[in-house]
Amino acid sequence: MRQRFYIGLVASAIVAFALFGSAAAETRVPPTTPLVGARAVKADGKLSARLAMLARAPSLRAASAIDQAQALSTAPAGPGSLVRDAQGRLLAEIRSDDLSPAYQQALRAAGADITHISERYATIAAYLDPARLTEIEALAATQSVQEALAPIVGHAGYASPAGPASTCPQGTAVSEGDTQLRAALARSNYSLTGTGVQVGVLSDSFNDNLGASADVTSGDLPGATNTCGYTTPVNVLYESTTTDEGRAMAQIVHDLAPAATLSFATANGGQVAFGDHIRALKAAGASVIVDDVIYFAEPYFQDGIPAVAISDTVRTGALYFTAATNVNVIVGGNNVASNEAPAYRPTSCRAGVTDPSCHNFNPSGGTQNSLDFTLASGYAVRVVLQWAEPWYGVTTDLDAYLTNDAGTVLVSSLNNNPGTTQQPFEYMYYGNSSGVPVNLHVSVSRYSGAATPRLKVVLFTNCNCGLSNVSPATSAGGDIVGPTIMGHTSNRDAFSVAAAPYNDDNNPEGYSARGPAAHYFGPVVNTTPAAAIPTETIQQPDFTATDGGCNTFFGGFSSGCYRFYGTSAAAPHAAAIAALLKQKANALGKPLSRGTAQMILQTSARAMSGGNLNSVGAGLLDANAAVAKLINTKWLYLPAILR
Repeated sequence: MRQRFYIGLVASAIVAFALFGSAAAETRVPPTTPLVGARAVKADGKLSARLAMLARAPSLRAASAIDQAQALSTAPAGPGSLVRDAQGRLLAEIRSDDLSPAYQQALRAAGADITHISERYATIAAYLDPARLTEIEALAATQSVQEALAPIVGHAGYASPAGPASTCPQGTAVSEGDTQLRAALARSNYSLTGTGVQVGVLSDSFNDNLGASADVTSGDLPGATNTCGYTTPVNVLYESTTTDEGRAMAQIVHDLAPAATLSFATANGGQVAFGDHIRALKAAGASVIVDDVIYFAEPYFQDGIPAVAISDTVRTGALYFTAATNVNVIVGGNNVASNEAPAYRPTSCRAGVTDPSCHNFNPSGGTQNSLDFTLASGYAVRVVLQWAEPWYGVTTDLDAYLTNDAGTVLVSSLNNNPGTTQQPFEYMYYGNSSGVPVNLHVSVSRYSGAATPRLKVVLFTNCNCGLSNVSPATSAGGDIVGPTIMGHTSNRDAFSVAAAPYNDDNNPEGYSARGPAAHYFGPVVNTTPAAAIPTETIQQPDFTATDGGCNTFFGGFSSGCYRFYGTSAAAPHAAAIAALLKQKANALGKPLSRGTAQMILQTSARAMSGGNLNSVGAGLLDANAAVAKLINTKWLYLPAILR
């Protein structure tokens, strides 16, 4: 079955660069003056705060996409923006205990275009007419309606000198990761090509821009016109509209494991669709799966919907690889992209924030009622706040504000978390188009409730740049500054892959996410709140692979070579190495379990002098050493119960 998921209008034009593209792309930021007549309000109905504003303000619905984004504290395009179809309808996730045909028909009668239904999570994903949101809200069976923000993809594009050209078996553009990770050596030494293994890829889109046929003809992808003998076409289960980053990932897999068959499914369409597409790839025969997408609302303190799908596929025999994401920021030698406190510490609020109390970011007895930083002109920041309460069991209502030195609230996020979303999640976006650096302050307020949950604020930028003067800048007194492994990239069953440049074996990319992560609740398996668990520390990333390698079309272009940077490029390199291992394990007549694969890949990885466990995991993958270890290890031959 083929389905198409839209990220349309403004977002489709610049989605690739809005978070992880070139610095120049981030100059496309919204005005700093809010739309006249629009202001953030606390919504108490079934609609999220943003959807409630759209539903109740015709002038806001009539405004431009950029003005809407400013009023709603969302990105104007790309990750963190509102997702629209070609008709201008917004992608939302509707929660309801009644998913009957009658309720679905009532939604359609109110203008909804249903794209996905999850009985497990009592959720319907649909494109909704902003002018008819109140009709959806008025349906008795509707419990909540929340916008599905465009997800993050782990791409960072920069131009570099040209790489090698080739013909068979890998095509005209071959990633240098083939040599750096010693996959070419493994293929030569052990006669491996990935034969008999299917690798499933999840990203934004595969062939929306209609370049796949040329890639097949040039030998860079398998298909009917591939002259190198790899004639099985990529099986596209679910397509979407954006940048075809999934095709660039598939090229990397083909470079290292040219005989592996390939399948693709979009991760667009919301978290429930993403999770089900992971399962669909496994059902279609993929035994190795890789993604480079993460949703902002994926929970930090428990496994969420995509993570549960990953665990489901791994437990049925797949190996799963995920991009660690590009969210690290280094200032003064410190990783400063996150701030996590063991408890909400109430204190007075900054000027402009009128809630009863705000979080004290100083754990040592003093008072600092905001997370402070300077944002350079032409850059943007996306701010996510989450706290340790389980999905569907939220009792505390925390809000997020971004103010300037004058006490003006620039943007905010004010969801009714206990009553509407049932997610401990707030998100806001700010772009600095002022021409000068701006001092900014993130305030976390407690609107209602008496609990003091653990909380975490993450600052997302488009690269390891744009931010300075971050305070607090170091961990102290139980507060943790820096780690940004999160969402399904912190799932224990997945392999989280960090990135290193194709021409540097010792240092990770500055933007590659740092670990570790910690979980405090069981996974989100359905709509029943998960129970608390003993603190589970997840030490990831697991290992590191190449980014910046050559491909035919994606990323920065220079001297005939496109360079694909980011953990999005690293993850498919790792997946391709797993395909080579799978082929060898199959030839030996023994299954390659997740535990055995972890032992082999981590113990054969090369140490990186410029990294540590939190930045590079076990080190740089080495395909040749991994295959040798697989052949010689005795773990492979133990009974399954001991693996």
